[in-house]
Parts: sequence; C-alpha cells; structure tokens
Amino acid sequence: MAFLARLLLRQGVFVLALAAGVHAQPEALGPVRFGDENASLQVGYRLQLQADIHHGEDESDGEVRIRRSRLVLTGRFLKEALTFRLHANLAPGALEIMDVWLRADTQRAAFLLGYNKIPFGHRWSHSSGRLTFVDWPIAVTAFGGRALQLTAFDPKSDAWAIGVTTGQAARPSNGQELPAVYGEAPRNFLSLTDADEARTPHPELVGRLRVQGDAGTLSISALWDLIPEHRFDDLLRLGVETEHRFRMFRVWTAAFLSMSETQEGDPIVAMAGVLIEIEALISRWVHVGLRYSSVQFTEALLEDARSHALQRLAINPDSEGYESVGDVSAEHELVAAISAMWLGHSLKWVNDVAWLRTAGVVASDELRVRSQVQILF
Repeated sequence: MAFLARLLLRQGVFVLALAAGVHAQPEALGPVRFGDENASLQVGYRLQLQADIHHGEDESDGEVRIRRSRLVLTGRFLKEALTFRLHANLAPGALEIMDVWLRADTQRAAFLLGYNKIPFGHRWSHSSGRLTFVDWPIAVTAFGGRALQLTAFDPKSDAWAIGVTTGQAARPSNGQELPAVYGEAPRNFLSLTDADEARTPHPELVGRLRVQGDAGTLSISALWDLIPEHRFDDLLRLGVETEHRFRMFRVWTAAFLSMSETQEGDPIVAMAGVLIEIEALISRWVHVGLRYSSVQFTEALLEDARSHALQRLAINPDSEGYESVGDVSAEHELVAAISAMWLGHSLKWVNDVAWLRTAGVVASDELRVRSQVQILF
C-alpha cells in the first residue's frame, strides 16, 4: 500500500504531498491571510535583489542593489464588498508609498479611490513581479503612471475602466517622460523621506477598454488632461495594445502616441512608443523572452524644449539640467531574457541582456546585463 502524507499550511506557505514516493512541488508562496469571509487581512511581500552591468562606448560600471522591497497589506470587509490596500516600497534609499486605496464592489461596477496605477495600458495593468524580463519596457513606463484617482471598472473581468485623476504622475519612474525632455528633475510625491511638493491638482480623464476573443485581447486606452501644465502634462495620450497566446507562446504588442502643448499653447504631437514582446514558456521551470521597445520624440517637441531651456539659461546661466535639452530624439532597447522558475513567480532567477541605443545629436550605444533574484508571497 502506497504511503500518503500531506502537510498543509492553508494560509499560505507550502503544500507538500508525498504519494508513492513522488514529491509534488509547490507552485507558489503565500500570501499570508488572517480572518474569515466577513473580514480578513492579507500580507504580501516582494524582494528583488539585482546586479547590473553597463558597458558604454567610453566607460563601464555596475552595481548590486535591492531593486524592490515591497510590503502589501490588503484588508477585506463585508464579505469583500470593501477592500483597502497599502503598498509600500521599503528598499534602501527609496522609502515610499506605492499604492493606497479603498475599493467598493457592487454587482455592476467597482469603485476605487486613492493612489494606484492609472487605467491606461494593458501591459501596465500587470505586475512587474510576473515579468519574464528583469523590468518593464521603456515604452510602458513612459506612457503609464500612478496618480491619485477616482475610478470605476468592471469588477469581474476588468473589461472596462474609466476615471478621473489629479493630473500628475506621482512617481519619477513612470509617467514623467515629458518633464525629462524639458530638463525638469523627476518628482516623487509619495516619498516618505523627501517628498516633492505636489503641483496644483487638475482634472485628467482616463479610460481603458478591453475586448477578449479567441485570438487574444485587444485593449484601447485614452487619457485627456483638461488643464495641462506646460512641460509636465500630456494634453492627450492614446494606446492600442494586443496580447496573443498560442500554445507555449505569448505575444504582446503596443503602440502609443501623445500630444502636448507648446509655450504658446499650441497642440503638437509629442511622443510615440512601440513595444513588441514575445515570451515562450518552455516548461514550468524555464521561461524565455525577446523584446523590442522604443520611445521617440517629435521635432516639434524638441524645438519647444530647446526654446524653453534657452530662456531658462538666459535668466540663470548656472541652471543645471538644461544644457543638453533637445539632444535626444529617440530611445531604443532590444532585450533577450531567460527566467529560472524555481517556485513559479514566488522564487525565480531572471536574467536579461540588452542593447540600448540613444539617438539624437550624438548617438550612443550601450550593452546592459542584469541578473535578479525574486522572492514573492
């Protein structure tokens, strides 16, 4: 008679099964939950240890760091009709709030109030912890963002979402590409150690529509800033994305376009972004990927940025950050990745190598190698 033994830790660490001498490998860690169906608290955590090596035309450098150290507390009440989430980054030198929101669910719609990812972009709506690559594509971070918002969305399939935000990207790592073109320093309104002063809130409408079919998913996103501030805000942002799954392959494509206003208030086409990403799930243990992504800046935008920079330098020649404004016309990345999935996304080793090209007044090329270990529950 075959020996059968099970050790179950239901609230979230491992499920270990021994049957006839065969060890069933667990597929995930956590999360840890307390409570019952009426009220519960869920605790999640993600740690990413990353090593980077950059080799440019003139120099090479590298570093080892804690890329992400994130704590997520999720409280559910009234049989999950109300949900509260606090998502904080605890990485050294980057102590900040990522998300903090309250969500109310009804049969027809869910409503969210607080800081969260804006509902713009299909790829951006996923988690960086589930990437085959070490980090996001440059096109996704340029056009995505986090902001204080009131949003309504489909509570079951997330087929649609529409909301209004305060009109300012809260974190420097996403949604602040336009200010960077003008030489403005990135701003972080959610830092717990050195938060920047928030700009005057103004209404920004944003929405996303997803259509799911046998061939895959089509997503259309739009953002309209009603009172854009020159240098900081897009007037209009559009995105079209697809996701296709075929056997072991997953293919993501995206095209983004934005408009902004010049100093005189004239609308111009400002930026464009492209993404093509292919993932192959070779087995439950190995995932590989290939990605091309780019962000391009129009000459109209660069001319306006140069004009503004010259005005700043005329007023104060010692102003920093404006000397090279308008020099970069495009950014490109070509990335190949392989992930060793030791315990699904809960415990994995991700490696990628990239060719990075900056086009413009002086073109430059760089080779980047990254290796990252992730622990997630």
